[in-house]
Amino acid sequence: MQDIDVASLLNLSKCPAGQMTIVEVGSVGLIVDVINVVAKAEAQHNIVAILFYLSSNNPDASRSATNQGRAIAAGTVSALAALLSTDRDDLARDSIALLSRIAKKPSGIVAVLSQSGLVAHLAASL
Repeated sequence: MQDIDVASLLNLSKCPAGQMTIVEVGSVGLIVDVINVVAKAEAQHNIVAILFYLSSNNPDASRSATNQGRAIAAGTVSALAALLSTDRDDLARDSIALLSRIAKKPSGIVAVLSQSGLVAHLAASL
């Protein structure tokens, strides 16, 4: 059931109205929490994609900043940092791409720099 739920949220996260709804109902924290407990790599990959869409540039810049701020507050950076140690290169690569997107904004830079060992891990991935 969890896989279906994640796939549904992924579909919703692809459009601005769905992104807004996901954020407004407080699902961002739950989505981040699922990264840590879901067993299937495909579901983890879909969760990273959801977070990617939520942090994407939205026509409404303030909404995009709000989405990213809530994602950071929910622990997205630490969850993505944990995925860098996975044996799935595609999942680690997608996590790095999302961390890069998060770090484009000042609050994201602070969040990435605040995560112990993350910058060293990213540098080692080069």
